[in-house]
Amino acid sequence: MHLQSVFLLSKGKMKVTSNEIFAFILSLLLASILFLLMKRTNLIEGFSDNQPIKVDPNDGTQNLVSQISTGRNGNLFVMQSGTFTYIYNRNGTMEHKIPMEYSQSVAMNDEETMVAISNQISSSKTNVKVYDSNWNHIATLVPPQNTSPDDISDYGKQIYIKDNSVDVLGRNNLFTYDFSGKLLKTTNTSVLNTGKRFTVETNSSNGTVKVLDNGNTITTIQKPSSKEGQFGVSADISDDGNTVVVAGNILNNQKHATFDGMISIFTKKGNTYTFDRSFNTPNPNPGGMTTYKAKISGNGSVVLGGAGQVTYVLT
Repeated sequence: MHLQSVFLLSKGKMKVTSNEIFAFILSLLLASILFLLMKRTNLIEGFSDNQPIKVDPNDGTQNLVSQISTGRNGNLFVMQSGTFTYIYNRNGTMEHKIPMEYSQSVAMNDEETMVAISNQISSSKTNVKVYDSNWNHIATLVPPQNTSPDDISDYGKQIYIKDNSVDVLGRNNLFTYDFSGKLLKTTNTSVLNTGKRFTVETNSSNGTVKVLDNGNTITTIQKPSSKEGQFGVSADISDDGNTVVVAGNILNNQKHATFDGMISIFTKKGNTYTFDRSFNTPNPNPGGMTTYKAKISGNGSVVLGGAGQVTYVLT
């Protein structure tokens, strides 16, 4: 039969050549491939129906996840739980484990090649330890002499790793060090400025999250549904400002707070943020204390949610 043979369709005897049918099928196939590629690279809004990976140190304790940090791509993240700091990859595999006395905060640089961990030995003795990409200890940052007791008590409550230095925040001062541990300068401030254009401010008492562009509020995100209890316990925003993640806890059918957490994801449309999806972060120790943490990688491709002593990873 000739390639240009004609098919008769329906009563109208519409003529469709085999070449036209082939072109139609090919266009559908190409459209499907393009859709999957866009979905894979997060060019399409949201995280589809992927289920989060549960990361549990399983160290025999019930220590709470106090801090989570990751970098630009989210290939690695650091999690503080009790007296240990854990480094995991995005697949939930542990890369390294670092013992600490007690940590108020952890930080990972954008390139995910360095980690800084606060190490509070006592209320009057504290430091910050810095590790390289092989997780070797390369520096210990200590408060300078004559530092006030208030600054020592809060030393390392927030840490930020820059290209060539580390910022350590106390109660009233910011201390900047090089990677050898040398103090470069002290700045009188109680605010850690990361230099990021987009930031968020949480208010769990009224269940809102403010989104700021260079320090100016552009919108306020409200609790998306009645399922959330304490909405806005923790929040984070991607570097481009297009995705916000918010942590809170879940209410039961009687509207009482549970020990399980929930991460809500919002995506930007104009100057407003619309609810995209949420996922639960069950606490494996439902009868005990818990914490709720939310973190997103700089490029917006990985979401981290902490509840109790575990962390959930959504890619």
